[in-house]
Amino acid sequence: MASPIRLAFAFLLLSAAACGDKPAKEGGAPAGSGKTVDVAMTADMKFVPDSITIDVGDTVRWTNKDATTKHTATRKDSPESFDSGKIGANATFTHTFQTKGTFPYVCTPHVAENMVGTITVR
Repeated sequence: MASPIRLAFAFLLLSAAACGDKPAKEGGAPAGSGKTVDVAMTADMKFVPDSITIDVGDTVRWTNKDATTKHTATRKDSPESFDSGKIGANATFTHTFQTKGTFPYVCTPHVAENMVGTITVR
């Protein structure tokens, strides 16, 4: 027969697991759903879509859909700086966002062509 302490401990573990609440991230912000949002880098020098809204803890995955030109997804400012480096056809780069805010980014080699995007994290 299980002791009352063991039964109480097992009940607490099961209750916590069933609760389904998302743990808090740094700064008290709720964790995101952990979903991944895709952004394409295209031959006409665009990020598609060029503006997205995600939650803290979500990941953006950039995929170069341009068969002939390398692209970057680059943000040098803090917080949430990232740089894919030049990635070739069908290559991907991901970044998981941990901070609320609005984060503009560019394709470094194609800034003059206005290859820019914005990620809003709520």
